[in-house]
Amino acid sequence: KNGLRIFLEPGQNSIPSNNLPNGIKLLNQTELNENIGLTGLKCGCDYQWPVIINCASVNEILAFKVEGRNNPPIELIMKATAGKLHPTRVMIILGKNAKLDLLEVNLGSEFSAQSHFLEIHISEGAELNHGWLSLGLGNSKSLSNLAITQEESSQYSLTSIQQGWLLGRLEPRIVQLKGNAQTTISGLQISSNQEQLAT
Repeated sequence: KNGLRIFLEPGQNSIPSNNLPNGIKLLNQTELNENIGLTGLKCGCDYQWPVIINCASVNEILAFKVEGRNNPPIELIMKATAGKLHPTRVMIILGKNAKLDLLEVNLGSEFSAQSHFLEIHISEGAELNHGWLSLGLGNSKSLSNLAITQEESSQYSLTSIQQGWLLGRLEPRIVQLKGNAQTTISGLQISSNQEQLAT
């Protein structure tokens, strides 16, 4: 089935809600205000300096809720501009028993810097398969933080690949709020010369 591809670019994150599949809904301002930062707070991210830099520099937040199990996969593409900082922030709420396949593609350019903060709340019985593909280029740097909270009987799977960054760091913080949840993390870093990559 067809997937949903979203490019996260400064000043261009507005997505018409009538273009979204039935099970995916953008949060309105009230819903955003009620939920923003809660997952990060529960995961202890709110005082981490990469998160503080992100929250201070980002101008837009992509925030949506997922319902049901027959949703198309979502691909988020973040491509940094050479010589600039590219901050992105995303918030996702998976409703009860919802299911989603999510792929984030993080692309660096010459002397670029990428700052990314992703908050996800996974409700009871929901399932998220999360892929993270992060490819740097020429002295590029990437600092990415994931804050994930899981309710009972939920499933979260993260598979990450990093390569090509002079400095690349992916920091997932995951909290099973009431236990009885399943979490799987797999990571691969491919480095050479002076590159420093970490999960």
